[in-house]
Amino acid sequence: MLIHTTRHAQPGPGSPSVPGEDPVLTDLGREQAARLGQKLSRIGLQGSVYSSPYRRTLETADIIAAQINAAVYPERALQEWIPTHGKPRFRHLTIEQIQKLYERVPESAGLPDEWLFEGPENERAVQVRLKPFIDQLIATGQDVLLVGHGASVDGCRDLLLSEAVSSERTEWGLSWNCGLTTYEIDKDGNAELLRLNDVEHLLQKMITSNSKFLCELS
Repeated sequence: MLIHTTRHAQPGPGSPSVPGEDPVLTDLGREQAARLGQKLSRIGLQGSVYSSPYRRTLETADIIAAQINAAVYPERALQEWIPTHGKPRFRHLTIEQIQKLYERVPESAGLPDEWLFEGPENERAVQVRLKPFIDQLIATGQDVLLVGHGASVDGCRDLLLSEAVSSERTEWGLSWNCGLTTYEIDKDGNAELLRLNDVEHLLQKMITSNSKFLCELS
């Protein structure tokens, strides 16, 4: 099986109707997601899309899923990490609101009413919450795309490649918005890294790490 992972597309600022902690995408972010969807269509992805329940991840997943004719399932294990004490103080979306906003989320999708994790979390804590979900995916043997955040995408990588924590491997580099990473899982559940943070589907001027552009970091 193949497990594809990506960090959400570029998010914008908050607004009176959208919390700053849970923003929607910029116009560039929507273009990034569309281009990644086109890439996944070209390489023949046939499988479900799992997304963090945040707006920026769900919007990314919804745009991609439209390109590959897939369903999107919100998954709390993929959500943003919580580095501070307690839960984030914003009004998060319910499954009913998610289904109204994102047409690729089916009626069969489920999500707890209180799905936000409590902090403080570190990288290892993110791995712990991701592990049961990743193990369940591998047991199905079906190709999937996971749409998460920097911390949860890195946590998936650490789990699949048996790394300690991402901060100990600075050579991995930044996690770009809509960069594509792919793992091939063998019959014993072992993962081989096939591509890492691939952004060839994006123009250079479109490559971002949230508000930072590659051209500014070079």
